[in-house]
Amino acid sequence: MDHYSLFELNEYIRRIVALNFPLGLWISCEIAQVNESNGHYYFNLIEKNETDGAIIAQSEAVMWQRSYRSLRRKIGKTMDDLLQNGITVLLKVTVDFHERYGLKLTIEDIDPVYTIGKLEQQRRETIATLQHLGLLTPNRALPLPNVIQRIAVISSASAAGYKDYVEQLTQNAYGYKFHNTLLPAAVQGQNAVAEITNQLEKIALRPDRYDCVVLVRGGGARLDLMAFDQLALCEKIAECPLPVLAGIGHEVDETVTDLVANKSLKTPTAVAAFIIEHNLHFESELIDIGHWIQQTIGDRLTTQEQQLREYEQILSIQPQNLLLQNTRMLDYLAEELPRLITQQVGHASRELNQIEQVVGLLDPAAVLARGYSLTMKNGKLIRSGKEVKKGDRLRTRFKDGERDSVVE
Repeated sequence: MDHYSLFELNEYIRRIVALNFPLGLWISCEIAQVNESNGHYYFNLIEKNETDGAIIAQSEAVMWQRSYRSLRRKIGKTMDDLLQNGITVLLKVTVDFHERYGLKLTIEDIDPVYTIGKLEQQRRETIATLQHLGLLTPNRALPLPNVIQRIAVISSASAAGYKDYVEQLTQNAYGYKFHNTLLPAAVQGQNAVAEITNQLEKIALRPDRYDCVVLVRGGGARLDLMAFDQLALCEKIAECPLPVLAGIGHEVDETVTDLVANKSLKTPTAVAAFIIEHNLHFESELIDIGHWIQQTIGDRLTTQEQQLREYEQILSIQPQNLLLQNTRMLDYLAEELPRLITQQVGHASRELNQIEQVVGLLDPAAVLARGYSLTMKNGKLIRSGKEVKKGDRLRTRFKDGERDSVVE
């Protein structure tokens, strides 16, 4: 039976690859893993199914030190941002197949514009997802306390932006005191999302310890900010129970973090300036209220003093007027009282005479003198014939005496 040895097969494949791929070609892929050794970079490149994320292709690749230095000079610092796990890249590679070591891709060039475009597409998808979940506005709706003093700061301790923020805050012109608690986290690179979300989760467990959260980092290129477009991080910021102030060091580009944070400031120093201004605004309101209270009290005191002076004038005049009126009244009474008494006595005497006449007319003796008599039974006056019966003994009183009788 005809057959090939393994070497012959691999040699045949090498010739086919060399024949069909004589020049470099551009491929799109995702960096699953990258490692550096002696200036050379070794990659594990993959492609995922867009539907379920399953890996459908995988290959090893290398970027030699010479190529890295050349690209670093051409692209600048962005070069390092591109060589990270999880980044989608467009690479120019030469394809080589070795009988013993198999397929190897050698990276000659990289297109940063392609990666930035992919990140923008991912950014838009993240925004759409957050909008669908209703997470674009919750943190922005949280009210800031009137005075911000206890601040949870998420940043890298060595970051220039963090140092700028602290310096700006502590050297404020108003002497305000702040208590910053640094919760260290990477603010760029493959660990940034995990470390920042971890610190946000810790804050959510004890939100009473702080007035707000500050997320700061220094300036950088667009690719430096890609962590702040990640859905996992933006969800945590949106759900944070405290207002999040973001100052992630960019002047032009707007990240998704800027959209979900309570306040988005361009730089770390801008965050510090905002906090100082916020506290100054509250102090100004207190000063205005104090001035209003002083003015109101002053106006009221002035009004009361004026009323007191008016009362003083009234009191200085009123007793004299009252004394004069009472003196005149006493003089009048001294003149009129004898006449009034005589008049009242005469009037009372006449009324007594009239009463005496009426009483005289009603006297029983006067009634008897006019021919009337009074008949009594057992000492009680009889007013009706129905009050007596046969055999009753009666006593009748006349003008000149009394007589007893028996009813027949």
